[in-house]
Parts: sequence; C-alpha cells; structure tokens
Amino acid sequence: MTSSEETIPALSRALLLLAVAAWLPRPLQGKARDEWVSSRRVVYHVLTDRFAVTSPKEDTCEKSLKECPSGGYCGGSWKAMEEHLPYLKELGISAIWISPIQDQLQCGYHGYHPRNWSAVNSHFGSEDDLKSLITTSHGMDIWIMADVVMNHVAPVGKENLHLITPFNRTEYFHADCKMDFQNPSTFETCWLWGLPDLKHEDAWVREQLLHFVDDLAVRWEFDGFRIDAVKHVPRWFWQDFHERLQRRVFTVGEELSQAAQDVGKWQDGKMFDGMLNYPMYFALREVFVKKRPMHHLSRTLTDVKNKISDVAALALFVENHDFARFLYAQPDEVLYRNALTFILAAEGIPFIYYGTEQGYVGAREDGKWDDNSNRSPLWLSGYNTTHPIFRLIKRMTFLRSQGIFDGRQEELIVRDNTYVFTRKGAEEQPIIITSNTGGGNDHRGQNQGSREVHIPPSKMPHKRGTLLCDALAYLHEGGGGRGCYRVTKKGLTARIHDGQPLVLMNSDMGGCFESAAYMGSPDISAVHAFSAEHCQMACFTDKKCRHFTFYPTRKNENCNLKEGNIVTRQLIGGGGVESAISGPRSCGGRGCFEETALATKTIASTRVRSASQCQTKCMKEDMCRFFTYMPTHEADTEDNCFLKSSDAKRRPSKGSDVAVSGPKFCPSSGGFELAYYDSPTISTTDSSTSSKSDKEVEVASSRLEDIPSTEACQRRCQRSPACRHFSYIASKTDKGGVNCLLLDSDRDRQPLPEAEGGDTELGTHMVISGPKHSSCLETQTRYIGGKTIKALRNAPSAIACQSRCARTADCVAFTYRPELRICVLKSDVGERERVARREGMAISGPPVCA
Repeated sequence: MTSSEETIPALSRALLLLAVAAWLPRPLQGKARDEWVSSRRVVYHVLTDRFAVTSPKEDTCEKSLKECPSGGYCGGSWKAMEEHLPYLKELGISAIWISPIQDQLQCGYHGYHPRNWSAVNSHFGSEDDLKSLITTSHGMDIWIMADVVMNHVAPVGKENLHLITPFNRTEYFHADCKMDFQNPSTFETCWLWGLPDLKHEDAWVREQLLHFVDDLAVRWEFDGFRIDAVKHVPRWFWQDFHERLQRRVFTVGEELSQAAQDVGKWQDGKMFDGMLNYPMYFALREVFVKKRPMHHLSRTLTDVKNKISDVAALALFVENHDFARFLYAQPDEVLYRNALTFILAAEGIPFIYYGTEQGYVGAREDGKWDDNSNRSPLWLSGYNTTHPIFRLIKRMTFLRSQGIFDGRQEELIVRDNTYVFTRKGAEEQPIIITSNTGGGNDHRGQNQGSREVHIPPSKMPHKRGTLLCDALAYLHEGGGGRGCYRVTKKGLTARIHDGQPLVLMNSDMGGCFESAAYMGSPDISAVHAFSAEHCQMACFTDKKCRHFTFYPTRKNENCNLKEGNIVTRQLIGGGGVESAISGPRSCGGRGCFEETALATKTIASTRVRSASQCQTKCMKEDMCRFFTYMPTHEADTEDNCFLKSSDAKRRPSKGSDVAVSGPKFCPSSGGFELAYYDSPTISTTDSSTSSKSDKEVEVASSRLEDIPSTEACQRRCQRSPACRHFSYIASKTDKGGVNCLLLDSDRDRQPLPEAEGGDTELGTHMVISGPKHSSCLETQTRYIGGKTIKALRNAPSAIACQSRCARTADCVAFTYRPELRICVLKSDVGERERVARREGMAISGPPVCA
C-alpha cells in the first residue's frame, strides 16, 4: 500500500466521527457493582475452547498441535457449554467468565489474539449459539462475564495490519517498540509480547472500541466485563470507558502487581468497579504453597484494606490461566482445600478457575508446566461431581449463597501455621479456621496437621454456652475431627484434624428434634456425623435435603439426609428399637418456624436474606401476626418475605418450592418452666463438697459463676447417665450454695408463687426447671386432665402440632397421636400418663424446646 492509500479521506473521516458522536446512548442490560456484590456471586473462569465439546469426536487437541505447537483449538463451544450448565449449577456457580468472543488468529484459542471485532469466533459457534448460551444461563440465574481486550490486536506483525478489522491501517497503532517492564513510560505505547498496540488517542480508534463495548452490553446482554491488561491503556480512556457504561455493567480490571496501591488506583480513579486481587493471590500462594508464616497473609490483608477502597468488589482467586496451577506447585490437596476455603469465605468475589473442582494439576507428560498444560480440556475429567474438591466447593458456595459469609471480615487469631477469621455482621458469624501445615504424617509418623486451636473469650463472636459445629467435617476422610465445640468461659478450643479447614457455625438450632426415625422419604446420602446437631448441619448445607435422621449407635454413615416430605415415623421408645433422632433441615434459629407457606392475605412484602430477618420485619409491622419466607425467590427484583395477619390457611412445601413460616414472636420458654422439681436429687453442683447418697452419681465442687445459666445446668444433667430432669436456682442475693440440682424425674412440681412486683420466686431465688435434653418431646406419653383448648385433625407431625401450640394463645402443652393424626392443645398439663405401645403412639411436650 502507498502512504496515500493508508489515509482515510478527511471528509469521509469527519462524517464518520459525526455519525459516531450522534449515536444515542442505548439502555444497558448488565448488572451493576451492587448487584454483583449483594447477590453473593461465585464466578467460574473458563476458557471456552477447553470447557466442553458436544461429543468426544469433536476433540481436536492433538490435531491442532501440528499447526499450533504451543496449543491450538480443542473443540470447545458455546453450545456444549450450554449443555453443561447443570454441572455448574450443581457446583453452586452463579456467574461464568468466558473467553473473548471476537474472531481470532489461527492459534488464538484463548481469545487474546483478536482479528475481527465485527465477527464472533466461529470455532466457538455461531451468533445464535452465543445468544442461546446467555439466554439459558440467565434463566438459571447464572450471569455471564465477557473477557474484553482493548489494548492490542492479533500478532500479525506491522506488515500485515491490513488483516485486522476494523483497525486495518498503520495509523491506528503505536510504532513497534519492545516493552520494558522496568520503564513505565513504555507501558502504554510499546507492543506487549509483540502484540500490535492500539493508539487510543486516535478519536476513531477510541470510538470503535467503545462502540464494541456498547454492543457487548446491549446486543449480547453480558452482565459484566473482565478487562485485560489495563495498565497498558491510558487512564483517561478507562474513564471514558467507565462513563460510557453508565455504571450499569460491573467491570473487573487486571493489573498484575503484588502492590495493593497499584491495584487500588484503578478503583479510586473511577475506572473499574473491581480488580483482580493479585496482592492476595501472591500472598495465598506464599502461605499455602510455600508455607510461609500466616503473618504474611495477615499483613497483606491489612495492606489491601488500607490501600484499596472497595474490597468487597475485588476478585479473589488462587489460580488462573496465566500461572501454574496450585497442585502443580504444591501437590498437597489439604493445603489446596484450605486456600479454597479461604477465598470462598473471605470478603470479595470468589473466582474459581475451571478444573479446580476436579483437582487438575496442569503438568505435561514430562512433569513440566506450560500454558497449554495449564489449560487442559475439562471433558477429560468426566465432570465428576463426587470429587472431594467438587464437594468442598459445592458446600462452600451453598453456605455463601445463604448469607453465611456476609458482613465485614475480621481477623481473630494469627499464628505461624494458623489463620482464623469471622464475618462480622453476618447473622451466623461463622468462624473460619485455616492452616498451612498440610496433611499426612511427619518423619516421626505423627499427623503433622492435627492440633488444637484456642480462641480466647475476648475474640469470640459468640456468647458462652453456644454450640459450634464444623460445616465441612463430614466431607473429609475419616470424618475430620470431633465436629462440634462448646464456647466456655475460657473461650473456644477446636481441633484441626489432618490439617483440614473448619467452618464453625452456630448449631444451637432451637430444639426441634424428636426421638424417631423418618422412613419412606428418599435418602439423598448417608454421611458420618458426630451428633444430631452436626447431622442437621449436614442437611442444612445440602440444598436438596429437607429432613434428617441421626443414629447415635452407628459407627459409620450414621446421618441420613432425606429429600421430600416425611412419609412415616418410627418412634423410638425402647423394646430393642435402634436409637434415632430426627428433625428438619433447620429449626429457624428460634425453634418456632416450619416448612409451610401461609396462603392467607399478604399485608406487605419485601426482600430479605433469611427467615429470621423476615420475622424481624413482621415484628416492626403493627398489623403483622405471621410471616412466610420464600428462599427460592432468588431474583433481586422478587419479594421473598410476605407479612400476614393470620395463619388460617397452610400449604406444605413441595419439591423445590420451599417456604418457611412462623409467628411474629417465638415463645421464649424453650421447654423450661418456672417451677421447682421436688424429686429425689441424684447430684448437686455446689460450692462445697458433700458425701454421696445412693442416688448421687457426682458431686461437683464449683462456685456459682461456674454454673452461669439454665443451659449450663441442663448440660450437667446431660453428662450424668442417671439424670432425667434438673432445677436451676438463680440466686439473687447469695454468692454461694447449691444452684443446680440433677434429678431422676419431674414427678413433684412446685409452681413458683408470684412475688411483689411480678417476680416469681422460691424464697429469694428464681428457679427454672426442665428436661435433660433440649428436644423436650416425650414419647409414649400423653397429657390428661387439665383444660383442652382444641383438638385438631389431620396434623402431619408432632413438630407441626408443637408449632401450632406455640402460636395458640394460652397453649402450654400438646399431645400428638400419630396413628390418629390428632393434635390436642392444652392450657395446662394436668397429669402425665404413659401409653403402652399396644395402645398406639403418643408424643407430648411444651410449645417450644430450648
């Protein structure tokens, strides 16, 4: 070409610029920063060419190596990706970052060698295929993030720039010069890795690039953009870019730097909503791959928080397509699990590189690493949904989707090999424990990763007496440790088993368990648990699970997770029947919620994050008496909390149409009562020692402050084999003396007289009594005498009967007859009567268990 042919006529160029300037802003379809952060997205990073093929015969990896020695097209497509969306949905993925969509040079399978901005990459499929992928993904609440290249074009050399569309003239590019990574003046004008560098200061080039981004947002309806190589493009261009998007499409920029200030400047300059958190990436590699002290991670976190304004919008990751995979650098999978647990629980948006869930190592046959081996086809894994890493990510993404990891991240403990943090402000306030000792045994044959971690009371986000269970323990080989831990006056001591991470969650679920085995409902799986509470947590963290049955006497697979409604109950009451405890996936935190939708008139509706928040909304509305929470209403625009004035019409949850309902206030008695049990004492907890009688099984010497609450007294009862009930005397004036009585029955009740001022007293003491277990339902027992409020027919379960009692004025107890499906509500207990098994079954109890 001659020089005159390389120049657009001045008039034509002017007309073109006028036409571009006249374009009216078009409405954008993307999702903004707040929508990405508040919806708890987890992003799955794929190379489109390596994720899925429609059939094995379309695998062209070996064939392409002849033309592209560094790796060519393997056959992955948008259509095949669409077919495998259920795989990603099961993993808990809610957004996908796909490869750049433009037509590429011959070996540009990765998408970073764009040749034609006006055409899609035909190797990935047609325009209709791409549109179908995006539409189907949106229907599954999976957002799509496009990778965007704005810095350069395909490496065609300066002699062949005419092959690029629309940038087919040399004047659209900077002069060819070699990038000097030590000289910032070369970053924006020289050619990165020999890639022709676009001249953004040219008005026509700038408008072409911005129009391309417009098209991605409007025509293709992408929900977000990941922007490549941002530091090689002028800052003022990114400000124009940000303004063009009207802040309606979430953007994540890439600057490969370990320095937090380098990353933070792009947010502060109103250029990008988020950035790839490379400072944390390198820190995570240092502590979990190289096993540097965890203090390095702590310092980096502090630096990031101090120098980056919006940490919640940063992309957290432990591997990507540009560096060797984690397991190539560090083969210990236990360390991998710790790193993944950290990014999925920490503040920010987790990014999972494809193949992570299958434990991809990314090594060539000779054991070495290169770009192509780091990008192996996923179809070679068979999309195994039982892989241990898949199961870990699935569990963590579910917990994240439930708001468990909302709130500000707060450091609790830092040791050389341990890092512990919580999410302050989250309803659950989980405690996440990570370590970098790894798994396996040391040179002495001792397990190097098993040890105790102590959190002092001053650091604990939970009050004394709270039971915390590890939501990940049953995923690990051998069970992962004891599973549940109680907060004491000295804080919390948990055990790391074989180096595995822990996510400790509040498991004082409200006492909605019953002594029964649930039969007939299909089992999803059987796992190992350490208690009924731990089994319930396993159910809660499996989104298909609705109920559970825990078998305390079984050694392995003692926790059955069940899908669907309960068909029959096998009540446990002696006679050689195997011990079992069953209950719903969640007791609603306060013990008075049930899996039911109220079909009565809605007086108001709003959007919340949990059933407890919905109940709080009801408390603030004068007309509200009940509520229904619909967790399956996932769209941000859908209300999921419905406030009701009545609970007259009920509709049980069915299949995936889950609903949780409850009253404005949950009764607070919790299975305890203001009464003194004047029954034989088998033990006392005293500030002085006593001689043991025949009935005594223990006499503990302790002061009053060692028995701080009713719950603590109940736990003493639970540790005593002969104890069945207890009375707790909360002294008003004394500093010592007996304050916890362990009893073998509750036969002789002495209701407490009401003192002047409304207090209920026994002498100068408040007395609270209750059963051995928080699950206070009594099997093969019915309450007779006293006043019956009403008898309800067709009651589905004892839990439903108890829930109805909790919502009925004056109801203090109930009796449920399963074979008759009758629920009797009573205003006083009267007498207890044991029911022989030949006469049928009976379950009785108070309105709410503790």
